[in-house]
Amino acid sequence: MRMPFRSAISALLAIAALLVGFAQSAGAQSFTSDEQPPVICPLNTFVTGITCTGSRCDNVGITCTRPGGASWATGPTPRAYFSDETPGQSNCLPGEAIVGLTCQGSNCDNLSIMCARASGQNFIGCGQTGSVSEENGSLQVPAGEVARGMTCAGRQCDNKTLIACGPASISRSRIIDAGTNPTVRDSMHSCPSGFVVAGVHGDRNDLLCFGPTIRPLFVALRDPTRIDIAPFPVPGEAAINWCGNSHVVTGVHAGRNTFTCMRVSGALGPPTLDRNTVDRGMHACPGGSVLVGIDFPTNRFVCSTFSG
Repeated sequence: MRMPFRSAISALLAIAALLVGFAQSAGAQSFTSDEQPPVICPLNTFVTGITCTGSRCDNVGITCTRPGGASWATGPTPRAYFSDETPGQSNCLPGEAIVGLTCQGSNCDNLSIMCARASGQNFIGCGQTGSVSEENGSLQVPAGEVARGMTCAGRQCDNKTLIACGPASISRSRIIDAGTNPTVRDSMHSCPSGFVVAGVHGDRNDLLCFGPTIRPLFVALRDPTRIDIAPFPVPGEAAINWCGNSHVVTGVHAGRNTFTCMRVSGALGPPTLDRNTVDRGMHACPGGSVLVGIDFPTNRFVCSTFSG
C-alpha cells in the first residue's frame, strides 16, 4: 500500500529531527527546547547530568557517559510528557536508564524522557539529586551512576532533579554476624559498617545482614523508643515499634526489645508485616527486603524492600 505523499514527508521530517538530535548530542553537552528537536545520547551512553539556561530553564541540556561496559539493548523509547501541573515525575522502567530528552510548551514546560534498556547492567540503589534551574546552572549524578528518572517543580517546570541509580554489578549478599563474636555499636549487636539488618535469631543473638549498601547510611536520627514516631499499626493486634520512613534497622538488643535505626538515601518500599519467613535458620525479611521494625516478644517483623 502506497503511503500518501504528505504522510511520507511528515515521516521523513520526523526521522530527520531524530537524527539531528543524535548529532547534537555528540558533544559533552547538547540542548533541546520547545523550538528544537529532541536530544539523544550517542549510542551506548546514558544521561548523567543536566544543564539549564534561558528564562525558566527554557533550554535543557544533557551530559552523557557510558557506565562500565553498559550498552543499549533497545532504542530510545519516549515516556509520557509530565510537568509541574501533572504528576511532576517520570521514570524509566526497571533495567532502563534515560538516554534522551524532549520538551514542548512555553519555556520547555512539558518534558518527556527517552529510555533505553541497558544490556549487561541493572541499576539499583536509587536516590534523588539536588535541583537545577537557570539560577544554578547544572548538576551531575554521583560518579558511576546514571539517571533513571526526572522530576520538576515550580512555575513552568523551572526546577528539575534527577533520580540517579548505581550499577547492580556491585556484589551484595546476606551474611551472618554471629552472636559468638558480635559487631557492637551503640551498645547494640549491629551489622558491620555498610550493612543493614535483614534477619534476627534472638536466642543465638545472630544477625542476618544485607549489604554493602551502594549509597551511604546516615547518622541515626531516630530512636524507636521516642513517642514522636507512631508505631506500625497491626489491625486487631498491638502496634509494633519501627524506625519510621526512610530509616532501617542497623542494630538490635533482643533482651531489651530495642533497636537502632539509620537514615538511608536508597529507595525503601512500603512497610509490611512478616511473621514466619526463614533464611539461614532465622526469622528474616523476605529476599530483597530489610528490617525496619520489630517486636521481639511476639516475633513480628516490619520489613521494606530496599534497593540502596
